[in-house]
Amino acid sequence: MQNNTVDREEWIRQRAELLTLEKAHTKERDRLSELRRQLPWVRVGKNYRFELGEAEVSLADLFGDHSQLIVYHLMFGENSEISLIAPCSLVTVAYRSKPVTNTCDKRDTIQA
Repeated sequence: MQNNTVDREEWIRQRAELLTLEKAHTKERDRLSELRRQLPWVRVGKNYRFELGEAEVSLADLFGDHSQLIVYHLMFGENSEISLIAPCSLVTVAYRSKPVTNTCDKRDTIQA
């Protein structure tokens, strides 16, 4: 792509046009996010059980006293030699970062 070169005033004018579009995009994304949060929830009728070390826990146990749960499900082929002891460090570090933790707390969410 060949970039066009313009003077500063023209760049400011074009940037202002783009900023208007970016702000409209942000407002629309925020509106869609709010609509997503307003979707009804679905009751889980099955009694799911999970093995955590030596213990077996229910799905409700994973929630603790939170209303929402984030679960990372990693699947490997039956002949895979990969075994995971802990979640991906990227996910773990990101989840424990202050901005993400604050957001999860505001949304009454925990990670399992």
